[in-house]
Amino acid sequence: MKKILLFSILFTTLQLFSQNYTPFPENVAVWDVYFQPGEPNLQVKDYTRYLMKGDTTINNVTYNKIYSFGYQIHYPPKPIVFTKTEAFGIRQDIAKKKVYRTVVVKNKTIDTLLYDYNLNLGDTIPVTFTTGNQSFPQTVAAIDSISFHGKKYRRFKLSPIAGVPNAALIEGVGNANGLIEPHYGIFEAGYILTDFCNSDHSDCTVPLALEIKDATKDQLQVVVYPNPFSDKLTIVFNEDNGKYNIAIIDILGKEIRKFDFIGKELAIPKDEMKSGIYFLKISGKGAVFIQKIIVQ
Repeated sequence: MKKILLFSILFTTLQLFSQNYTPFPENVAVWDVYFQPGEPNLQVKDYTRYLMKGDTTINNVTYNKIYSFGYQIHYPPKPIVFTKTEAFGIRQDIAKKKVYRTVVVKNKTIDTLLYDYNLNLGDTIPVTFTTGNQSFPQTVAAIDSISFHGKKYRRFKLSPIAGVPNAALIEGVGNANGLIEPHYGIFEAGYILTDFCNSDHSDCTVPLALEIKDATKDQLQVVVYPNPFSDKLTIVFNEDNGKYNIAIIDILGKEIRKFDFIGKELAIPKDEMKSGIYFLKISGKGAVFIQKIIVQ
């Protein structure tokens, strides 16, 4: 009886994992990927941000556009400058649980397999753009889930390569190392997917994410500290008597504070702001500064 019950539970679990496929987003999405060096730099962290925005047709096939930007997080804080690095297209075959991307070879754009999520426990991962020609093929060692902004995504934990742990494919997202980065896992150095959000997440401020990309050419020179803060946030401008429009926006895109300021340094008290993530937007002299802030 116990064996029958155990088999029933296992069968039900496998059924749950095999159903309810979560496809890739098809409108707007953002991926943030951190590059962890062998010797971490406590003052500078290097990131890549992928932005899905719009679509295009190549060889009579429709793709979602993906833009890639490099940026750095500094301590002490400095303005974030996004530098565009590349652009490519992504399409998916939901029925077959496959995702493809464009690759340019000899000035010709071709379709190449990015992910195949039609997987079960023990399966060998097929060769894709993110596997390369591996000498040591990976297999699905376990299946569980991971959450981004409150939504769960199926995760296929992979067998380690040369003892490197934490390799995984994430259905509807990419892999534990990023979007197009090889899923080799992470030990002392490598890429780490730190965040993913799209319009299905109530706390993903997609319009603001788009605005960040459009505002990178003419960034205001602003220093914001401390961040996170629990009492007050200080903003220091590069000029003594500049005129600025300042807004604090919550994660749903709602302006909760808005005011004008003339001067060099401004302190914004926490007041009734609840703990959480917000965005500070400063406009002036034809330029825009946007930074995520955290209230403790």
